[in-house]
Amino acid sequence: MSNQFETQLNELQADMVSVCMEYCNQHCDEVFIHIIYENNGTFANFFFRIDGQMRMKSRLSDDGKIVAISRQKKALSVILNDAKEMRKIYKSNDHPVPTELKLVYNYRTGQFKADYRYDVVVSDTKTDHSVSEAWFKQLAERD
Repeated sequence: MSNQFETQLNELQADMVSVCMEYCNQHCDEVFIHIIYENNGTFANFFFRIDGQMRMKSRLSDDGKIVAISRQKKALSVILNDAKEMRKIYKSNDHPVPTELKLVYNYRTGQFKADYRYDVVVSDTKTDHSVSEAWFKQLAERD
């Protein structure tokens, strides 16, 4: 991979993490960003580990309050735009576009991990949303 290619991808991934950190007011253990590129579309989701518990973007605490839909949409819009830009960078640099990206940022250690998948993720029985929910559940089971 070229240095410029990697730099462009890293900048977009860092922007996604930054948006998520702002979203949770820097109050999390880890940020999880899920991107799926299939069927000529782009799906994105994000969630957190806060005080050792997995949290969906709609509920950051146990107090019953739901994060405003407008706030969720605003953050998701930025992440989707960054994800679409990443797809363009892959294509313009003649690199295969992954079908799935799982990005994990550990706020406490500053470590960032990116897992890429290139095989089919979505099927007749699995939607992009159900795949993302399954990852969330898998992470929650580790708690």
